[in-house]
Formats: sequence, C-alpha cells, structure tokens
Amino acid sequence: MRPSGRIGGGAEREKPLDLPRSLLYAEPSASAWENENATLLLWGDERVYISAPESAEPHCSIPMTPKILRGHCDVGAVLLLVLLTGAALASVAAPAAAVVPDSNDSAVFEHDSSTDPALSTPPAEIGPETESESPITATGSVMTTGDAVMGTDVLRAQGLTGAGIRIGVISDGVDGIGSSQTSGDLDRVWVLSDEHGGGEGTAMLEIIHDVAPQAELYFHDNGGNASDFNRAIDNLVAAGCTVIVDDITWLNQPFFEKGEIADHLENLLTTHRLVYVTSAGNYGDAHYQGSVKINSRGYQDFSGTGSAHPYLYAYVPSGGALSVYMQWDEPFGSAKGDFDILIFDSRTGLPLARSVRQYEYQSDPCEKLVWINGGVSRDVAIAVCPNGGTGGARTLELFTHLTAGKMWPDNIVAFDGIWGHQAVPDVITVAAVNASTPDTIESYSSRGPVTYLFPNRTVIQKPDISAPDCVEVTGSGRFVSSFSGTSAAAPHIAALCALIWSAHPDRSPAEIRSALYSSAVDLGTPGRDNVYGWGRANGPTMNALLAGSAIPGPAAVATRSPFEKFYPKGAPTSGSIGGLIVRQDASIPVPDSPYPLPTAYPRKPPTKPYTRWYPGDRWAS
Repeated sequence: MRPSGRIGGGAEREKPLDLPRSLLYAEPSASAWENENATLLLWGDERVYISAPESAEPHCSIPMTPKILRGHCDVGAVLLLVLLTGAALASVAAPAAAVVPDSNDSAVFEHDSSTDPALSTPPAEIGPETESESPITATGSVMTTGDAVMGTDVLRAQGLTGAGIRIGVISDGVDGIGSSQTSGDLDRVWVLSDEHGGGEGTAMLEIIHDVAPQAELYFHDNGGNASDFNRAIDNLVAAGCTVIVDDITWLNQPFFEKGEIADHLENLLTTHRLVYVTSAGNYGDAHYQGSVKINSRGYQDFSGTGSAHPYLYAYVPSGGALSVYMQWDEPFGSAKGDFDILIFDSRTGLPLARSVRQYEYQSDPCEKLVWINGGVSRDVAIAVCPNGGTGGARTLELFTHLTAGKMWPDNIVAFDGIWGHQAVPDVITVAAVNASTPDTIESYSSRGPVTYLFPNRTVIQKPDISAPDCVEVTGSGRFVSSFSGTSAAAPHIAALCALIWSAHPDRSPAEIRSALYSSAVDLGTPGRDNVYGWGRANGPTMNALLAGSAIPGPAAVATRSPFEKFYPKGAPTSGSIGGLIVRQDASIPVPDSPYPLPTAYPRKPPTKPYTRWYPGDRWAS
C-alpha cells in the first residue's frame, strides 16, 4: 500500500530530527520503496518516510532519493528519508507532540476526518506563512491561455483572488507536484489521498492556481471503483471544500439509468453548500448509439441503412490497445438479451478478439472488450452480434477508447454521449473549446443530451457550459505540457466559480450556477444546446450579474432528444458491472464470420456528417 499522502500542519515547525548518520543513508532494494508496510509519518511539518522491511539493518552506503514521496510536501518542508527495521524504528524518539504508530497497526492507513489536521485546522493556519494583502498575479513558469479567454485576468486585476474558498480536485494523481511548487506554478496543496499516481491532477491544480491564486487547494485520487469515488467526494466535503472538480468518467456506470455515483452526488448537493464541476468526457468522436438492427450476416448494422460499411472502424498501430464498452437498454439486474463484441481485421476478415462474460454478470446489460494489438498495425472493424437473443433490447450504446491510433468517422454518433454523474442536473458539466479558437467545439468533446429510460424515460440537457482546453501547464510528473480535453476545461470553470464566489460569499451555489449560465457567450444554436451548453464562460459578465441585486435565470430552451422512442415502464434493479473476461486470441472461432469485411479504405471523409441528429425513420416507434 502506498502512503496516503495525508498532510498535517497545525503545529509549529519542529526542528529536524537528530538521527544518527547511519540512518540517513541506506541501500534499499527496489521493492523496499513499494513495501506494503511503508508508512508516511507526519511529525509537525517534517515528512519522514519510514519503510520497515524485515531484513537487513540499515547501513551507510548511498544517499536515498525521495522517490516514494512524489513531491507531496509543502514548499520549504524538510524531507528526511529513513530505511529502518522495526527495532531501529522503536529506538528513534519522535518529537514530543507526535505519536509514532505501531508499524503493524492497520489504523495507520485509515482516514479519520475527526483527527486529521488537514480537515480541522482553520484556514489561517494552513495557508502560506506570508501572505500579500495586494491582488495576487501569476508568478509561475507558465500561465493558462484559458485565463484570458474567460476574462478572469480582468477579474484579478480588480482584486479577486479566490481567497477563502477551498477547492477539491479528484483525478488520477499528483506526480511532479514538487516541481510545480518549486517553479512557482503551485503553492501549498493538501493531498488527502494519492494511491494511484499520475500527473493529470497536478495539471488541473496548476490551472486552478493560475486563475484563483489564493484559493486553498485539496486533492484526492479517484479510487478504483464507485464506492472509492464517492468516498473521495465525501472526504473533500469533510475537509471544507465548497468547490469540487473531477475529470473522471466511469464506463461501468449505467448508460440508461442513474447509477450509484449519480445518486450519491445528487443527494449530497441537496444537503451541502457545494458547487460541483465535472468534465463532459472525450467521446464525441468515439461513440455510437442506435437501434438494434441485425443484418443478414447476423451482425449489428451500425449504419442503419444497409450501407457497404456497416461496422465501426479504427486504425490500431502495433502495440496499441482498443477498448470497447457497450450497454443496451434493459434494466440492470434483469437483462434478458446478450450481445458480444468482436474485432476483425477489416482487410481480411480475420477474427482478432471476442468478448466473453461470466455467468453471474449476465443479468446486467453490459459488455466489454479490450484488445491489445501484438502484431502489425491494422485497420480493424468493430462488430456486435446477439449471443442467444436480443431480449428486450432495442438500443445499443458503445464507447471506444484507443491508446494509439484513431477511430474512423463511419457510423460514429456524437450525440447522447453523456452519462453517469455528469448527468446530474445540478452538476456543472463542462464541454471543451480550443483556447486558440474558443468559438468552436472540440470534435472529441462529448455531446448531450442524456436519455434515461428507467424507471421512466427522462431527457436531461447536457453539457452545461464550455471552457478552454489546449492550454499550457508545466508538464511536471511526465505529463504533457499542452493540456487538452474536457479534463483541461473543467478546472477552468471550477477556478472561475471559486474566484467569483470569493467576492460574493453570501450567494448560494444555485446562484453561482445561474450566473455562470446566464452570462455565457452564446455559441452554436441560439440558446442552450447539446454541444456548447449555454455557451463559453465569461468571467466579467458573471461577476457583474452577481454584483446586482437580482440574478436572472437562464432562459429555458427546449431541445428535443434525437432518441425519442416509446419504452415500457419498469423499475430498475440494482446490479454491478464487473468480472468481464477478455479473451485475446487470433484463432477464436466465430460462426458466420462476416468475411470479407468492407475495408475502411480509401481513407476519405464520409459523404454524410458523423456528428448529426438521426432522422426519425432510423428509430423504432
């Protein structure tokens, strides 16, 4: 288990521990750095990483590097890395104010919000030791260009700083955060948990710090499942965060009904003073939704028209991975139909992979296939076939993800590609526009609306707002220096809300959301649409609205869903997705293989746009 990264800090800074020189150097094995008994002890403001392997007393050899700490300490904090055995640990006296837990005590790894200094220390004691009374300007090595696009640079010139607002970020990890602090691109960050690693959280924090430099920043990793994610939200709320932003989409949450994350967040927003922001997702050019229509070969006709190109197509280079996630419109826990996902070489028809589900999960209407291309680069076709019947399914929905390569636009459907907690009405769901061309949506930005079918058919208009991506970050933690995607757009909105809320602390979360939407620069179809939401965020106009005595609500614009069909009413049954077996075998026997498959060549744009509303005759009545 990696150290949780819990940050202490109410007490005055203790003097460095007086440890024997032999304890300051050691020659640990590589596995010692990831030892499951490793504990991050917090003694005042000194971070001491203690690993207690069972073998070998510490000995003087070579200086150790602070690899495991991943830069989680504050600016100026002293790092002291010690490799100790249990006996040696017992011989080291901690400062009088500290309690050294037993190295075998499992409570060391538990998060207790009632005793965690990060959750109980007043803001004045956890902020920088020296604060300026004048407006704060960016002093780091890079500045997001999204700042000027939203006009938040104008607001800071007027004295807005984000002071008094705590912002929580949920993402993969905060790799390289120490480098960002050293360069001045981040100040103090309270890390509640960082179990997974990755640098995207650091990049999001940098954007927020650029826009709202005096807001207090907190981080929590996304965890490994829905329960972990809900716990991350709860921990940030317990830490006093009133603005929370994430860039996480859970493909194992239901597409056609609310899941446990959406339920939890919806309840939380009704009981807490909280503005919650999330990314819309990056599936605008990697999504399909359409009626079940099986062709004469026994496969889904994604074109719906008997086209010569009836499948989904992708280019996957050698070593690349293609993931396909599919659900169909039956309630979780009571699905009667079953479908399989298949991947073929689109030139030869050679079957490359087929999904297989474990029996106990067959009551959930879901399927998943991950294929790693261990051979030559290929153009492939993604096909779907019933396996024992379609049951009551009348609609299929698929999302694809490539680690390298690209999806071809044939039969891709951008609309109705948002689901999960992004669909919660009071969550601010953010689409992406390029900072250099801020009036144009990114092709990959997920489109709305959200169509729930169970227990009753409900259409939710999403996304809500657009913000810039393709902006500059430091690239710390081996992250990219040009940050693109809705993951980059979402922290801009979180920072904007915090910046303005700090100047109008008496306003409610609903008023903050309303002002954000009402002040947006309208883009696309007049009024709200399912591409840009209400439009591109505009900081100065939003601030002016909140400064007035009344805030006009955004005008309601009715936008029909392209997926208007009649569905029988039915109560959803709880269920979970998981245990999906992936079989990657080029020799998989496939009955009635659709050979020869139409090739995706020549590579030219399709004759019809792939971002479109479907005509009515494509759907069952």
